Amino acid sequence: NLCSGQSTVLTGATASTYSWSTGATTNTISVTPPTGSTTYTLTGSNGTCSVTRTVTVNVTTTPTVNISGAGPICSGSSVVLTGATASSYTWLPGGSTASTITVTPGSTTVYTLTGANGTCTANTTASVSVTPTPTLNISGNTNLCSGQSTVLTGTTATTYSWSTGSTTSTTTVTPGTGSTTYTLVGSNGTCSVTRTVT
Repeated sequence: NLCSGQSTVLTGATASTYSWSTGATTNTISVTPPTGSTTYTLTGSNGTCSVTRTVTVNVTTTPTVNISGAGPICSGSSVVLTGATASSYTWLPGGSTASTITVTPGSTTVYTLTGANGTCTANTTASVSVTPTPTLNISGNTNLCSGQSTVLTGTTATTYSWSTGSTTSTTTVTPGTGSTTYTLVGSNGTCSVTRTVT
């Protein structure tokens, strides 16, 4: 029993001459049979006295495994990883035996998938990188008298975008009488959070 692509050595013994179905005339041959069952025939002779024997070599397809769905995510998000073309699966970390898993890593993690067809196995890995989602807060005085200004400050992001047009972490505003709502989008790469203050 072999996995696809593997070879085996077949050996005949106790004859003077040998004739294999492959055309070889030595007592041993190395064969790399295709997937499925292949029968080899050996005729061994001592002079005019000969005996014929056969052997069947069974070959199981080695799975071609790959992981789809891996890629960068924001912290707190999940991603679905899918393996393919095997009869059974084992994922690490976690130990799941499903063909598809949903993971929510807290940091960049490398996942290993082992796919098996019987005793024939193959492995592959995929990395899920995690970018921290900013924890965005807005501080500043939100109760003013008419004509007064206040400084609004956002924290814990790499880039900022205020509804005022400002792209710094702080923006100075002088709102009119009544209630005015300001919106801040804070981002770390492609991971962003929106907060408002009135």
